[in-house]
Amino acid sequence: MSLRRKVGRVFMLGFLGTSLDKDTAQFLTRINPGGVILFSRNFVSVAQLKYLIGQIKELFDQRILIAIDHEGGRIIRFDQGVTVFPGNMALGISGNRKSKTKIIAIN
Repeated sequence: MSLRRKVGRVFMLGFLGTSLDKDTAQFLTRINPGGVILFSRNFVSVAQLKYLIGQIKELFDQRILIAIDHEGGRIIRFDQGVTVFPGNMALGISGNRKSKTKIIAIN
């Protein structure tokens, strides 16, 4: 792997759109990022998201990290097909140690 491609692996990039157009695909393959992060701007439905993830995986000859900006609490980018967790403040004030332990184990 060239130095340029190795350097690209330290980046995690986002992009606009709900599918990969030709320009975005070319950009991603040129940069060769270590990861791609998806936001609400990339999401329409669970089926569409699965297709998009498949498109991303097909671009690369090695594994790529695909992440979502999904913090829990008020920050929920995808409203279907994902587990919704309470925010950290809600967990902290709940006082229920058993529930906190279960949620931490899921994460």
